[in-house]
Amino acid sequence: MTQNQVRNVLVTCGGGFQGLAILDGLRQIPGVRTVICDWNAENVGRFFSTAFRRSPPVADTEAYIEFVRALISTENIELVIPASDLDLEVLAASRASFEALNATVAVSDPALLAILMDKRATYRLAAEAGLNVFDEVEVEPEALIKTDLIVKPVRGSGSKGHRVLRRGEVVEGLSTFRDSDKFLVQPYIEGAREYSVDFCVNVRGEVSPLAARERIRNFSGFSVLGQSASHQNDLLKEAGLFANFLACRGALGGFNLQFIDDGGRLRLIDVNARFGTSSSFSLLMGTNLQAWLLSGSGNPVCGHVKLIKYVAQACAPVEPCIASGVVFDLDDTLIDQKAWIWSKLKSLYEKFASVLPSRSQFLTAAYYIVEEGDKSLLIDTLIERLGLPLELREKLIEVYRAIVPEDIFVYPDVERVVIELSRRGFSLGLLSDNPAESQRQKLERLRATNDFISAFDAVVLADELGVRKPDARAFWAIASALKSPCDQLVMVGDNLLRDSIGAIEAGFAGAFLLKRQGAFFSFNRMIAKEIDEGDRTRWIDDLDQLLWHLPMPNRARRVRN
Repeated sequence: MTQNQVRNVLVTCGGGFQGLAILDGLRQIPGVRTVICDWNAENVGRFFSTAFRRSPPVADTEAYIEFVRALISTENIELVIPASDLDLEVLAASRASFEALNATVAVSDPALLAILMDKRATYRLAAEAGLNVFDEVEVEPEALIKTDLIVKPVRGSGSKGHRVLRRGEVVEGLSTFRDSDKFLVQPYIEGAREYSVDFCVNVRGEVSPLAARERIRNFSGFSVLGQSASHQNDLLKEAGLFANFLACRGALGGFNLQFIDDGGRLRLIDVNARFGTSSSFSLLMGTNLQAWLLSGSGNPVCGHVKLIKYVAQACAPVEPCIASGVVFDLDDTLIDQKAWIWSKLKSLYEKFASVLPSRSQFLTAAYYIVEEGDKSLLIDTLIERLGLPLELREKLIEVYRAIVPEDIFVYPDVERVVIELSRRGFSLGLLSDNPAESQRQKLERLRATNDFISAFDAVVLADELGVRKPDARAFWAIASALKSPCDQLVMVGDNLLRDSIGAIEAGFAGAFLLKRQGAFFSFNRMIAKEIDEGDRTRWIDDLDQLLWHLPMPNRARRVRN
């Protein structure tokens, strides 16, 4: 994938919790850039996407469609995913005009969607497919309620407008609910176990793996606590039957099916023709539904998981960081250094298996050494702990250094953020101070497998200069290579001393300190905050957060040769 081939995905009405669930999956797909649009500028989704655009209200249909069309063109959108019921029908009615712009809108055929937006029509369709549903209850007007009932709007979501009628209650005007086309009356089962199944259908009509869960606790119609369903086989059989039934009738995009256990009999009670707020659960179970929708691939659902939904706290800065260039560290910032070393160690074992102990013994010893953070004398320590002959040392070191793994493990947020910063006009530099030979190997693999590396304007290996970070000369060298004053640059790295403090003391405008899971060197935030450089060091949990802090650069980007 080249820089110009980045996959842009638009999430409409994506400012709420449904949008966050979709972003959970999209953010894990390399090379995907996410754009959120919503009529409400004060929304949570904008802080978790690459870009945010404010839309007209969906009710202003003509203006809304023109806005989406323009956004598809300007942002080169490949896929549009609706996050809410609000614009499903509006988008479905204009699918052809979006397809003319080479964009896929993940919404079902208008005729099918009209059925799925109507609960009464949905139940008839489900019964046609062979599923069990609740029949509507016949009651006399103003009668004494003989059994618990639930009144539902025919159109609606999130349990809005639902009303439970209790046995023995006299309800005046019940006939208004019963006879109206806007409501339906069904039996209500107190304390029944509820289940949800999430899946999606791609443009080829292929149904993704299904993720089934039990809804343990709900709030306002949304599941906030769930776990893997206890009897998946029956549930997946019923859901799979209906999923394939829908796929043959023009289904497209995300779906959420809800079932209830009626004395051991599963009954379908609701269908959402979009991704639900708990599609994150599918991700935890091993299936990225958004990836399936985008590329037609995904992993099988596996394991037992429990999900508690919450909203993460995010501190968006009031004052942005003013800079024209961004300098990145390499190891544990852009790539997983441990994974690289681990791949080399496995290859090393294969080459020397005949003179080494068992594979398990060798890799276990190596694992402990790596986790201890000792990589400078890795081979020496291995020889000592395994009691290997010293004469193996030079040969092992020679071969280990020469091994270049086929794969390089780039963190999933790297490509989209680097490309977005380049698109915004920032100069981009890379500064690393690990041994130059090893870093050249990594850069070689990056150039062969990840075209985002071409977005960098300059690369400096401090080892080739005879210095190491936090030596100011390393930072001055990358500034010179970028033809930029130090006070117009910010540093992004994982090491407080070498990356953050080093850059600031060299005259950089600021630094961003990133803590990668599983990185070689970790730090104590409480202690670190006592010695950092005040508000010039900013803490981030992932690279996406850079986009909160960095506005468009304060000068026009120079054109690369």
